[in-house]
Amino acid sequence: MTIYIVHSMFLTVVCVLNVIQLVRGQTIIPMYVQSDASVTLTCPADDQATTLTWTGPGSNLYVTGTIVEAGLDNGVKSRISVGHSGGSYTLTFTEFRAWDTGIYTCQVDGTVGLQMVIVQGGRSASSVYVRRGGAITLNCPNTDGTAQWSVTSPSVFIYTIGTDINPSISNSLRTRLTVDIHNGTYSLGISDVQLSDVWEYQCTIGVTDTFYHLLLYIPPVFPEIENTFAVNGQNRTRVTEDGSLTLSCNARGGFPVANVSWIKNNVYLAINDSIAKYTKVVTRADDRTMYRCQSSSPALTSPQTTSVLVYLDLKPGEPEIPEQVSQIENNNLQVVCTSTGSRPPANIQWNIGRKWLSSNSTDVMEPDSSTETYTVTSTLSLLVTRHNNGESVYCRASNRALPAGIESVTRTLTVLYRADINVSGKNTTYTSSKRLLTCAPDGNPNIYKFGRWKHTAEDGSEIRQLTGSSNSTHSVLTLPDPGVPRRYEDTGYYICIATNNVPDSSSSTSGSVFFVVEAPPLVITNATVINEQLGNNATIEVEFYSRPTVHLNDIKWTRNPSGLPPPVRALTSIVDRSLLVAFHGVDVHVKGYVTILRISILTELDFGDYTVTINNSIGVTNHTVKLLKAGPPPPPLYLLQKQTSVSSVTVQWIPASDDYQTQTFVIGYRSDVTHDYTDSDVIPDTRKSVVSYTIDGLTASSIYFIRIYAKNDIGLSNHRYINISTNAGDDCYEDLHSTRTALICVSIICGAGIVVGVVFVILIKRRTSSGCCCSSKTYGSHQKQEMTQKAVQRDTNPITKILIQVKFNTILLMQASQKVTWIQVWKMKGTTTKRSRKVLQNKYTTNLR
Repeated sequence: MTIYIVHSMFLTVVCVLNVIQLVRGQTIIPMYVQSDASVTLTCPADDQATTLTWTGPGSNLYVTGTIVEAGLDNGVKSRISVGHSGGSYTLTFTEFRAWDTGIYTCQVDGTVGLQMVIVQGGRSASSVYVRRGGAITLNCPNTDGTAQWSVTSPSVFIYTIGTDINPSISNSLRTRLTVDIHNGTYSLGISDVQLSDVWEYQCTIGVTDTFYHLLLYIPPVFPEIENTFAVNGQNRTRVTEDGSLTLSCNARGGFPVANVSWIKNNVYLAINDSIAKYTKVVTRADDRTMYRCQSSSPALTSPQTTSVLVYLDLKPGEPEIPEQVSQIENNNLQVVCTSTGSRPPANIQWNIGRKWLSSNSTDVMEPDSSTETYTVTSTLSLLVTRHNNGESVYCRASNRALPAGIESVTRTLTVLYRADINVSGKNTTYTSSKRLLTCAPDGNPNIYKFGRWKHTAEDGSEIRQLTGSSNSTHSVLTLPDPGVPRRYEDTGYYICIATNNVPDSSSSTSGSVFFVVEAPPLVITNATVINEQLGNNATIEVEFYSRPTVHLNDIKWTRNPSGLPPPVRALTSIVDRSLLVAFHGVDVHVKGYVTILRISILTELDFGDYTVTINNSIGVTNHTVKLLKAGPPPPPLYLLQKQTSVSSVTVQWIPASDDYQTQTFVIGYRSDVTHDYTDSDVIPDTRKSVVSYTIDGLTASSIYFIRIYAKNDIGLSNHRYINISTNAGDDCYEDLHSTRTALICVSIICGAGIVVGVVFVILIKRRTSSGCCCSSKTYGSHQKQEMTQKAVQRDTNPITKILIQVKFNTILLMQASQKVTWIQVWKMKGTTTKRSRKVLQNKYTTNLR
């Protein structure tokens, strides 16, 4: 509110002039005040206002809050006071004086609240207005008489008399004044009107006075557009695409009221006093359109303009995703969604299988400088499995212009995965010749290539490969018939291999089923004889394979031939055991059983045949084991020297048969100057007809005593001895093969035992003289020497084989001279069958006769 206060002869306000303008609901009027009278200026300000100021003429700060500025001139400071209560902020003069004339401005929290122009004057003056810096001409009727122009404040001061200007007026004012009498009018012209020209002017012609109150037009504030923000010095207003835009521009505080217009592309859109508004629904085409607000007033030399750029929040464009969305199982699916034309940048969300993902994507924003919009590309990275196959995939783009967002088209996710291979087959028995297995893969894509079927054992060993009958979706395997007794060998895992060409570390997958062909129990144990000593505990184990399963009550042990049960000291048990069995010619480990018969403290009556009967739901199997009385092995037969050098000797011997027990040999030697024998490492019985062994590291030209014995788990045999000399050239070039052959030939040709005996004695004597004979003496051993064994291979010559069959003829003669028993002959090496043993027994008995 601007209040004009005019100094008069009255103590109070004597008149109210026309209303000038409205500011914040307050009436702005000129005020006339008597000199030295009090006046109060009021500005609206609620009680919560915090920043309050009054500014006086010359823009000097008078008051801050309710405190008068300390630096204010004392002539003014002592005459003013300030108050703030009841919604008003007041400035009071106790004595208003001429030099207080000026503009008073109130600011409340930084906003101009009231402007006042206080002038001195009197009487009934006509108000005339001019803009600051403009020109005004004051006229009065020219009647006869003396004419003059003067101002009345603070006292009457004459400007002109007639057409003459008072020479005492300052030059700066005088140059702006003109006076003229023309056509009955006496006029005073003032150019470049300033605030200092605002007075009451009196035209006196004769006794007639004409009064004018010269007032300045008050320019409006610079046009202000509401709801704008500045970007690089440019005003912008933000509105949403397809939303309603309201532009409001005001030019307050002027007199007379400013004319305010909205202009676009030189087209006037809206015109109004003081405040102009323009409203429309904007589209994307209105983005970054410039609107200009213009205010016009007589107080202005030219219109004041300001502009605003309509800067839209633009909706994101419909996002796009690829037409094909696919990935291989257990790999990261990467799908790209792109939305263009958004401002601010769009936020993209992904929906997989009707579930919104909160993360898993990476967004990249690319600005377009020409449109100041954004293209947002979102890349979804998601580990997919076959469970995601067929799920829907789409993305949604949103920003504050489109909070609900806009969705892309929906795609169907294709997950490529290797097949789960389902293999099925109905178990059967050995009585059935029809056995089928089916392989049905489940993958994507569902077109397959099949490899050969694999048949493996329980331990994973491959037994065979088979070819099934296949098409693009499944394979059927018909098992070939190996024959009724061997159909159980079809039991095992059957592996089907297929591929649907899905790229992976391995493009083929497999599935398997364990297929069972049930059959009677199959005994795996080959041993039919067990040796055990009298008084020991005996354990008889029979391993067998059976499908279906077998339990302890399916096992029965009996003694043959009477079929009586085992001794009361016997215990029967059954345990699981992994067995080595031949399936279709391949040795594999399978889950089997072992039935165990334990007899404690063997007596003479416990030895004999034991038969186990194994029963399953398919059939019955029997197996018999002989329990024989065991003892130490017999000594090796006929130890002799084969070859001698200065540092070694090779000996050979015939192993005596130890029937069903495992025996080994130990050779010891000593020199004629030592007492202790040095024994060799254990020499295994290789089941060859003749065994050789070389002793190295001997001393030249020395006599050595050599012994040999056999041993098994029960004990040691008796020793056999020879003595040799390490003189060079003392080699014995005959071996046991040639000696045996010679004896047999002589016995055949002569046909008489005495002749054979004579020849045998001659040979023995010859070998003894050359160091090749055997000896029954026992000697001590000497320090250990390194020894190695060199076995003589079994002769494969047919003639030799025949001779080997009759080797016992020679050996019997030897044993006769050594008083061997029939039992020793029975256990000789090479009697591998009962029939050959019987023949030898008869020959042995005949010879004894």
